[in-house]
Amino acid sequence: MKARAEEEGKAFEVVKMALVASVRGYPPQVAVEFARKLLFSDVRPTFSDLEGSLKNKPKADAPKA
Repeated sequence: MKARAEEEGKAFEVVKMALVASVRGYPPQVAVEFARKLLFSDVRPTFSDLEGSLKNKPKADAPKA
């Protein structure tokens, strides 16, 4: 039960790391890399896998006024 709680809490730690790095002024790519390094090695994507996924992701539409 404790292991499951730690595993579920890891997702929040990863998001927190990305947000903190972003707020501290790191470029988005670096903030994501900081967060990626927090993942357990068995679920952590490689740098090139993550980069490929992000480059192939469609861009969000601009907000409408």
